[in-house]
Amino acid sequence: MKFSMKCPACGTVMTVDAENKEEAMHKIMAMGKQHAMEHHKELPPMDEAAGMKMVEDGMVEGERKEESGQQGM
Repeated sequence: MKFSMKCPACGTVMTVDAENKEEAMHKIMAMGKQHAMEHHKELPPMDEAAGMKMVEDGMVEGERKEESGQQGM
């Protein structure tokens, strides 16, 4: 299944293939960390719990419309 999340800071959509929601959350979390290091160096680091909450709240099953073109795992 595909899961996706839109970066709240810039609108980039990150999409992953995963067997279930938990796997998708971990994949998007890893992708989001990389995205933040590359595109949002000005933002303070986010702790693991806050990151997982942001992913849980923002992730949807399926694909969101691409805005900036980041595709994933």
